[in-house]
Amino acid sequence: MADHYSIILAEPNPFLREKIAGILSRQKNVWCVLQVGNREGLVRGSLEHQPSMVLADISLLADRGLVARLRDAAPTARLVILMESENRPYVSAASYGVDGLMTKAGISDEIQSGINTLFGPVYPADGGPEPGGGANAGREP
Repeated sequence: MADHYSIILAEPNPFLREKIAGILSRQKNVWCVLQVGNREGLVRGSLEHQPSMVLADISLLADRGLVARLRDAAPTARLVILMESENRPYVSAASYGVDGLMTKAGISDEIQSGINTLFGPVYPADGGPEPGGGANAGREP
C-alpha cells in the first residue's frame, strides 16, 4: 500500500481546475502531478506520469475510446469521473467503464473516502515525495 497517491487532474474549466487543485493540495496523501484541460494533455500526461488516479471531468471521460486509451497509457491508474452533483443519481461508473465517481461540489469531503475506497486506507510513512504537490504542481494549460 502506497503512502501517497499521484493524481492527474483533468478539468476543462480553468477556474474549477484551480479550485479542485487547491483542495487536492491540502490532502496529506495526495500529490497532484499534473493539471490539464483537454483530452490530448490527459493521455500524454498519463503516459508520462503513470499516476495512481486520473480525476477527470465527465465531458472528458464520456468517450469510451478515450477511456481505453487511458487504460493503455496508464494501466494501473484508477479512472474517476468528476461531475456536477445533480447528475450523480443518473450516472454509474460501470456505464462509463471507469472506477469511480466524485461530485465537484463534494470533492473536499469525497476525495479521502474515494481514495480509501479505490486503494484502501492510507498509512503515511516517512520519506518519499512530498504529498500534496501544491496547486501549481505540474500545471499545463
